[in-house]
Amino acid sequence: MQNRLRAVFGLVLVAMLFGDVRAGVPDQVLIDFDSTWRYHDGDRDLGIAWRLPEFNDNQWESGPGLLGYDTRDRRGSWPDPGLQTEVQPGLITYYFRTEFDFDAHRLDTKAVRLQLDQIIDDAAVYYLNGTEIGRSELMGPGEVRFGTRATAVTNPSLDRDVFEIDASLLRHGRNVLAASVHNAAPTSSDICFGVRLTASEATTPPYALYLSWQQDPTTTMTVQWITEPGHRVREVEYWGADGQRQRAAASTVPMVFSDRTVHTAELTGLEPDTEYRFRLRSSELGQSSPQYLLRTMPSDTKRPLRIAIGGDIRHRKEWMEQTNRQAVRFDPDFIVWGGDLAYADGLERNMARWDEFFSACMNTLITDSGRVVPVVMAIGNHEVQGGYYWGNERTREGYRDRDEFRSAIAPYFYNLFAFPGHPGYGVLDFGDYLSLII
Repeated sequence: MQNRLRAVFGLVLVAMLFGDVRAGVPDQVLIDFDSTWRYHDGDRDLGIAWRLPEFNDNQWESGPGLLGYDTRDRRGSWPDPGLQTEVQPGLITYYFRTEFDFDAHRLDTKAVRLQLDQIIDDAAVYYLNGTEIGRSELMGPGEVRFGTRATAVTNPSLDRDVFEIDASLLRHGRNVLAASVHNAAPTSSDICFGVRLTASEATTPPYALYLSWQQDPTTTMTVQWITEPGHRVREVEYWGADGQRQRAAASTVPMVFSDRTVHTAELTGLEPDTEYRFRLRSSELGQSSPQYLLRTMPSDTKRPLRIAIGGDIRHRKEWMEQTNRQAVRFDPDFIVWGGDLAYADGLERNMARWDEFFSACMNTLITDSGRVVPVVMAIGNHEVQGGYYWGNERTREGYRDRDEFRSAIAPYFYNLFAFPGHPGYGVLDFGDYLSLII
């Protein structure tokens, strides 16, 4: 066995403590880039009737996307599926319409996230069932009429934008998406029009999300999160590169001095030095979280282990966030905070300091890729009522070595964090190469 490294953190009061969507409801691609559209390229002002669901477009031409024209013969550079339907070149305004069905009994519009991906040259404005839902970047403000020009030319590149749509405009059954596409000038060498419209379950991030460990970090991960009243997220769904999904149920306790709930789920049997996707899953639509990423620790020292270590965490929220961002720049495997976390002094009246603490963690310890950086947390004197135990007419002899007593004088810490638990100190062994003594 390799010599074990020992990292010891001496603390005050060390003896005291420390889119996937729901199963069965996959994303619905309502319109894809190669879907068939009816289109009007007759260089005629159609007013506003053309965008309404009841408009009769039977006399229009039709064809699959992408639709447009290209007089420079650059079609090989178009995004997939390429130019499939050619329209009349040299106009300012073109009209497009397509229909799709939506099953509101299967996916309630109140819990739907509706996303529109677009491949546009030069600009477009969209209408769902007659109501404008958005416009591309080069479609200027104000009323869009026949002859309204795009604000700039995008040639020779094709711009792809994404935006979200108010899902309450969806109807059960038949829906109509209409769009007018606009050139910046009639001499433009091309236009391009393609749309993907996707409906998925809306997600709700938790009030707080944090990762740590209770056992060997090479094969386990402890996921903890806090929810607001009415949110009943009770398990973690997680999967590796093979896509095989597993679930871990959470234990729950009420959050002290709050109507929120603290959830704890331990994932075991993980592969070392491996990334897993996960989400906080609910059986109720709209309550599951976005997807996040976790990474287990390596089983040996063949690669460096990068650790950020500090303490005295939240004096001001902006300072905490600035420090976190600097640490996360170096992609640490995990962080160790040696106490004095939210500076709430174990007092109910300081609950807002924990609000700032967890808000800062959500803002800065989740990377752009969705990876949540684990944190091992220890107790400091500012986790204890009044900022210290003895003094303030209390003597050192007043300490009682009982779980109930420790929970009473350091209520947040024992309530919120799974490790080290009672009596407030412990050791965390990483394979056979590192131990953290907290």
